[in-house]
Amino acid sequence: MSVYALGLGIPFFLSAVLTSSALHVLNRLKQSFRTIEIVSGILLIIVGISISIGSLGELTGYVSELLGLE
Repeated sequence: MSVYALGLGIPFFLSAVLTSSALHVLNRLKQSFRTIEIVSGILLIIVGISISIGSLGELTGYVSELLGLE
């Protein structure tokens, strides 16, 4: 029963401890939110177009090569 309680309690404890540090990081990134939104939107448009024309595999291969994952 104690192992079950630890398994249930540890994620909540970690999220409570890490919330303050996550808020600190988000406050630092607040200046860049607009740029992040624009870049994310452009990436969503590119992925949507590649899905609609059937070239998502080619896009994935290109990104894999670009990142050196192949």
